[in-house]
Amino acid sequence: MSNDISDDSDFVLLQSAMTSLSDITVEHMHIDRLADTTENLSALVTVAPSIEHATETDLFLVRSVAYMTTAGTDIQAKEITGKLTQGRNKRISVEGFKSFISSIWKTMLEAMIRMWRAAAKFFKALFGLIPRMRVAMYLIRKKLKDNPGYNDKRPIKMKVASEIYMLSTNNKAPKDLIKINESLDCLVVHADFYYGEFSEVAKQVYDDVITGMESFDGGSEDNRLNDISNDALPLCQRNFPTMYKPENIIDSRFTGDYKAGPHLPNNKSVFIKQMPIAQTTEPILRAESIMANYVTVQPTKENGSAEEWKEREFFTPSASEILILLEKVELMLDKMKDYDKSLEKIYELRDRLIESTNDLVERMEELEGPDMSLRPYYRSAIRFNSYLTTAYIHPCSQIANIVFSASRAVIVLCQRAVKTIDPVVNAA
Repeated sequence: MSNDISDDSDFVLLQSAMTSLSDITVEHMHIDRLADTTENLSALVTVAPSIEHATETDLFLVRSVAYMTTAGTDIQAKEITGKLTQGRNKRISVEGFKSFISSIWKTMLEAMIRMWRAAAKFFKALFGLIPRMRVAMYLIRKKLKDNPGYNDKRPIKMKVASEIYMLSTNNKAPKDLIKINESLDCLVVHADFYYGEFSEVAKQVYDDVITGMESFDGGSEDNRLNDISNDALPLCQRNFPTMYKPENIIDSRFTGDYKAGPHLPNNKSVFIKQMPIAQTTEPILRAESIMANYVTVQPTKENGSAEEWKEREFFTPSASEILILLEKVELMLDKMKDYDKSLEKIYELRDRLIESTNDLVERMEELEGPDMSLRPYYRSAIRFNSYLTTAYIHPCSQIANIVFSASRAVIVLCQRAVKTIDPVVNAA
């Protein structure tokens, strides 16, 4: 079997990883949309109190809000209006509507579970590639050791292909090794942060917030929600490497609350949404403001496409330059391997997170009479569960994808370099 990392023998793992990454993105969007929908539907209940004989204006309001609320979801607006309007006299009532909103929360919980499963498959596939990548790097180093005259034998330039474009930043392929090293240095810092400090912060936040949710009952919901908010705060305040200062951007994809991190390989960047945190005197507003802070990994450029993939010439790296490149890949793979161990604890907390979410949804559905006023506190607490899921999985999975694609590209580049000294075999 060939040990060339560009061979197709690891295609199944790569395909599995990419499919799972796509599933993570889909479920992320689904969770966000469902969370917004439940908020809007809850608002609809407040603007449509029990009315014995609804006027055409009342009904128009209900239908309008219902259509706006369900736009872009799988929910039919008539499901909502049917729940709110009852009888021949078109009585508007919230009876039975609570369970409908709860069913949407449960749908969101199912999306969270699917997102966690997709993340587990994604990382399992990537971690399965690490031993093969290490073997490839070992063989490159061995060839350099066995050929001390490599520097004199190598040509000035060599042919490169798709690998050079996987190292592109800001839609531009690197022209020299200086640019590659700069982007790899930046990626090493990101890998060290997200699979080190950020992961440790997440584990503590998960544990603290879940504990708070498990005791979210028995009065003083405002104080309990503030406690959960305080526990979740580190995840939104320590979500980007301090070595880099995010820059202001002009990009129609994002509002003025977003800033951008440095350019990463694969034409990606981390975008940071930074919102002021409300005071504890307004527990619901404080919770929502915390959840409004997060990072997202997206294409660096709003418009334009990356350079066309075609074979091109690139300066052949020296032996020392190859070893430096491989050392940076090794650092990132070591970090990913350590992260594999951290995920075991995260998965344990995930099970508690899902269980506490389901429990909160069921308890919220049971609220009646004066206790209905507590529903906004329950909704915010439940939203923290979806926030913890997406705010953690999204950056960690996206950065991992960049790390592995860039690492493979570097290995292929180095393999091409050491092959330049192989004797040319002429066809008979």
